[in-house]
Amino acid sequence: MKRSLIALSGIWMLFALPGVAKADLLINGDFSQVNTGFSSQYSFVPGNGSVFTQPGNYSVISNPVVAFSNPYASFGDHTTGSGLMLFADGTGAGTNVWSENVSVNPGTYTFSGWVANGDPALINPAMLALFLNGNEIGSPFTISQLGGVWQEWITQMNFPASALIVLSIQDVNPNPRGTGNDYAIDDLSLTTVQVAATPEPSSLLLTESGLVITILTLRRKLLRRRAWTYSDPFRRIPSNKLSATGH
Repeated sequence: MKRSLIALSGIWMLFALPGVAKADLLINGDFSQVNTGFSSQYSFVPGNGSVFTQPGNYSVISNPVVAFSNPYASFGDHTTGSGLMLFADGTGAGTNVWSENVSVNPGTYTFSGWVANGDPALINPAMLALFLNGNEIGSPFTISQLGGVWQEWITQMNFPASALIVLSIQDVNPNPRGTGNDYAIDDLSLTTVQVAATPEPSSLLLTESGLVITILTLRRKLLRRRAWTYSDPFRRIPSNKLSATGH
């Protein structure tokens, strides 16, 4: 009976617990699709190794030191170390380095991303801020590591109703054109935990009742079979063999 109850509780959990799934709403957050799926107010420059970037330039590259002639740090993307990242020569507040239109439903969402200093030294690091429909949300993320060290950036937001929103990132460094203020971003995501619909209580009761009946029926059959075996151990032996061995 103990095993039957354990089996029943396991099956009940399958029906009673709602399923969860995390869906990323951003199109090209890891930049594997290169310069698509987002928009930028920075000026795109090729990362072919010959360009010396200026404030307000950006590109999608695999390693800053190879892509540009500036003395940037050498490092790979956050996703695999050999993929792509968005790299920017910061230009200050008021200019989006990245933005995307996203449809959301009511609920709490988490924006996350990874940021790295593009300069070998920690001098005048970039300060990145997230904007929702043009309004800054959360606190600015200030880079605190030397070049090429990825740091996670997380901000949560809540939406009371379905909406089409605009998410954007700006460098709000108050000294945007000083030495430094170069950065990379990668693996941006916007996710929410989506709860699957729980069956109606009446459906759960019917399901549970059916399972109980099935388990109890199997248990009765098992007990009868054991009782039959113990009460007449010779029942399966043909009668002619029993007479042949009798005294």
